[in-house]
This record gives sequence, C-alpha cells and structure tokens, in this order.
Amino acid sequence: MVIFTLIFILIDFVSKFLIKRYLLVGESTVIIKNFLNISYVHNTGAAWSLFSQQSFLVLILSAFIISLIIWYISKNKPKSNGDKIAYSLILGGAIGNFIDRVFYGYVIDFID
Repeated sequence: MVIFTLIFILIDFVSKFLIKRYLLVGESTVIIKNFLNISYVHNTGAAWSLFSQQSFLVLILSAFIISLIIWYISKNKPKSNGDKIAYSLILGGAIGNFIDRVFYGYVIDFID
C-alpha cells in the first residue's frame, strides 16, 4: 500500500506542476463541456476554502487528519487491492495537499 500512496503523491505533484506551468491563477479550461473544467486556484483554507484566514490552524488540522487516516488504515488493514488503492488515493491526496500547505501556504486546486 505504501507504493500506491507514493505513486499517488507523485501524480499529485506532477499534475500540480503542470497546472502551474500551463495555466495562470484563475484561468480555466474546459475538459468535458458542462461537466469538467480545469481551473487553477490557490486554496488557503480547508475544503471549500473553510478557515482560509487561519493557515496555521489548517496546517495543524491537516497533519492531525493524516495521522487519523494512517491510524485508521493500520487498524483496518485493507484486504483487497481496491481498498488499498482507495485508501492510498485518500492518503496520497492528503499528503500532497499538506506538502502544498508547507511549501506554498496554500493548496493548488484545479478540478472543477
């Protein structure tokens, strides 16, 4: 499962690198009309920009949530590959966002 998580962290990093390289903040492009856009946004808060003015609190909360996810996975060992991939997606995304918060002070969001 560690390998899956590392792969998803790498995918998170590469996708955000490409977004930063090819779009300007606030710029959007249609991927599937009326369904999926890629929009480059800096999210200083948590989900839906909650607590956007309290970046240190969000950073601490993120670390706590990552710890909870790791604890939950260790207590409920996933048996199927589907479960391992699902947990790895969640954990990889949480760690990727935590890395963004540490290095940039915000999360690079882009799926709209």
